Amino acid sequence: TLATSEHRLAAQSNALTAPTERSAEGTERFDDRLNEILRMAADTLQVERLSLWRLNDTHEDIRCVSLFSRTSGRYDSGARIERESCPPYFDALETERVIAADDAQRDRRTRCFTESYLIPNGIGAMLDVPLRQNRGTLGVLCAEHVGPARTWALDEQNFALSVANLIAVAVTDEELRNALARLEESEARANIIVDTAHDAFIGMDASSTIVAWNAQAEKTFGWTREEAIGRN
Repeated sequence: TLATSEHRLAAQSNALTAPTERSAEGTERFDDRLNEILRMAADTLQVERLSLWRLNDTHEDIRCVSLFSRTSGRYDSGARIERESCPPYFDALETERVIAADDAQRDRRTRCFTESYLIPNGIGAMLDVPLRQNRGTLGVLCAEHVGPARTWALDEQNFALSVANLIAVAVTDEELRNALARLEESEARANIIVDTAHDAFIGMDASSTIVAWNAQAEKTFGWTREEAIGRN
């Protein structure tokens, strides 16, 4: 048992190395980064299905962002599950650190999925980790074991937590990237408005240094933008 546990720990450590390094670089597209993390985690946990689901703003349903199936190697998305179909599960997402349902069809948090989701997909056990950000719940990382009930070892639960943290970092990076892109677009629109204005526009910082000088200012004062920028 100890040897098996040590083998799992070594595999988990090795599996986390590459995604962590790429996370530090922050250059990959979110979708590519997420799919690679899901594939790596499914292989390491030896589960057939591993997915990321996002809660909507009202926490009334979750939507599948990406679901990796090991046998087919396919990624699927778009499925939705409403809160009213399984309130105990949604309550657990918001209050528990890990949902380790060794027997998913009997666990009080997941058994309401039995007829609609677990039996059709042959799922016997689930290991779900809520994704937290700013003390709120973004969604859930869901590992699904196809087959009979399965006991989730503590190291497997900790590994799933580490994977969820990697995904949370990827989500934060993507949100920051999108915010910067929106800011650049906004600044570009503002510059177009200023540059095409009929009036002279001069922008100054707190020390009265010129930082903006539009085309009409060039015509009005006779100084080019390059000559004016940086002067008091």
